[in-house]
Amino acid sequence: MVIKKTLSIIFFLILISTSFLSIAYNEKKLDSLYEYHTNYPGSTGDYAWLVSDMQNLNSSYPEIFELYTAQDKFGLPDVVHGSEVYKTWIIRITNESTGFNKPEVLFIGCHHGDEKVSVEAAYYLAEWLAEHYYNDEWIKYLVDHREIYIIPLANPYGWVHHQRYDENGIDMNRDYPYDPSSHIFSTIGARAIHELTKRHLFINTVSWHGGTEMIIYAWGCYAHTSNTESPDDIAFYNQGKYMSQYAGPYSGYYPWGRANDILYPCYGAYEDYAYAMSWDLPNADPNWPTNGCYSLTHCVEISSSKYPPESTLGGRADVYTPGGDEDGYVPKNIRLALLLIDIAQPYIRITNILPDEIYVGENITFEWKVMGALNTTETNILYGTDPNPIKNYTYSTPIQSGGTGWQNVTYYQSINLSQPGDYYFVVRAKVDQDMLQQNNPDPSIPPQSLYVNMRTNDSWNISNYNNTLEGRSEWYSEIIHIYVMSNEVKFNLSFSKGWNLITLPVENNYTASSLYADIPGCNIILSWNASIADFDLYAPGVPNDFVIENGTGYLIGVENDTFLNITGMPIESVNVPLYIGWNMLGWFNSTPTNASSLLNSIPECNIVLKWNNSKEDFDLYAPGVPNNFIIKQGDGFLVAVDEQSIWHG
Repeated sequence: MVIKKTLSIIFFLILISTSFLSIAYNEKKLDSLYEYHTNYPGSTGDYAWLVSDMQNLNSSYPEIFELYTAQDKFGLPDVVHGSEVYKTWIIRITNESTGFNKPEVLFIGCHHGDEKVSVEAAYYLAEWLAEHYYNDEWIKYLVDHREIYIIPLANPYGWVHHQRYDENGIDMNRDYPYDPSSHIFSTIGARAIHELTKRHLFINTVSWHGGTEMIIYAWGCYAHTSNTESPDDIAFYNQGKYMSQYAGPYSGYYPWGRANDILYPCYGAYEDYAYAMSWDLPNADPNWPTNGCYSLTHCVEISSSKYPPESTLGGRADVYTPGGDEDGYVPKNIRLALLLIDIAQPYIRITNILPDEIYVGENITFEWKVMGALNTTETNILYGTDPNPIKNYTYSTPIQSGGTGWQNVTYYQSINLSQPGDYYFVVRAKVDQDMLQQNNPDPSIPPQSLYVNMRTNDSWNISNYNNTLEGRSEWYSEIIHIYVMSNEVKFNLSFSKGWNLITLPVENNYTASSLYADIPGCNIILSWNASIADFDLYAPGVPNDFVIENGTGYLIGVENDTFLNITGMPIESVNVPLYIGWNMLGWFNSTPTNASSLLNSIPECNIVLKWNNSKEDFDLYAPGVPNNFIIKQGDGFLVAVDEQSIWHG
């Protein structure tokens, strides 16, 4: 049987044995630890070093890594202060060979130049995606099916000089045109982010900061201090919850909540701009229209120190091991980011090996995880004989619900098929419908985010530049084809002119009359009735139409050489009563036997006869008679016994 392997989901929450961890830790290279792109513990940022590292990734992984500047792409001016000149670098990671118009996500570091830990979280995320594309199936899936944008250094001058503000003393994270402050887009970094944002549809976004430890989201502005619940509050809450859980326990799990509730409101901040600028128009400056701001955007405050010790950054060995020896702020936030990349679009992964072919009556067990989401509202299997079971299915399995792969939930379903043929299966899921729930949103309108609408609203769509998203409430796995083979076997019985002693070696529904009709040139069928020690006879005009039974031999008379093709299920066993005297049996097994084996297997058997058509007489085997003839599938034979018993074949 040909076996087809489906890709397994690569999950981080894998329990690894203590001995393995010990070996892995002892074999770590010294350069596995993350380090600052600064002259740590000095106070300057090494811009050339960071740019060189980004360029090295670009040259090493050109198939998936693109590096450009906002100055070249959008015609913005350089960041200039005296003799110092800087650019705003943008990383794009995707595999273009798998197509375009994919779900997009954005990660930004260093709105505030003195929050140096944010740069490292952003840069090392890019490094992890690039360096693990070819050896990590899950990372490969994400890069193949997402467009990931990363701006590690939004405020290069502030970073180099270890100051919050840009080269002109302006707070970049108060420079956006939503519930604006006294200045709008006075910083080149904010302009660069706006130019990128207005050309895309970022489903999930993170802006990394430092100075406390938390995950915050809308509302975080003065325009909504009277009611801090946004229309997408449940979605924000759910994402924040799992970002915290998956980021892990290093330095404590991140608390999460609305910025106005657990931190403070501010004017002109990026997070509310990226979420609401395109639709909360009363609070958006009309001079900067955009259709790109519907993102579930989180401000992640990485660490209580804006510039925590380098030893707290962690290392590459424990990116997938929360709480491991090399866990730290960078692995913690890479994990958090990978979750957001994954849940940008729902998908289903079959997690077990499925056969290409099975026999009728065999169980097929499906195992799957619902991914790209945080809640499974419904999931089941649709199947039938149409190659497109999404649109045309005959059967559906019971609906299941619960968690997703992000809660390590696996769904199981066994299916048994009773008819042969080509069958097509697809796993269906409806996800995150709970995110439609609202309490008292401000403003009082349905959820506005791309995230919620694209997975709950079948009539929704949005376009922005070359990007389009369409809403759909149902998501499907790949279509799986399995051929169900019949257990029936075909058998050809040959008849020679005259008498033939045969048996039907498969399950059948024949009577003497129907068997007679199917054998060309047949003129008589005899069945031995051991209970009366005489033949039952069937021929046209003789009203004695007996049943053709499994494991029984029959004498067939034919006028000329002929044959019978018969198809049926293999006979597993029989229960033929043996009477004292002669009994006529049939060998239905595919493996031949011989006369001595039969004689020895039947209680008190003393003679075995087999009809020899060519000499029109019986071949005889008995103890002392050296004629141990072969009996093959389809042959009938006679046995003489001195004791009643049951023959099972």
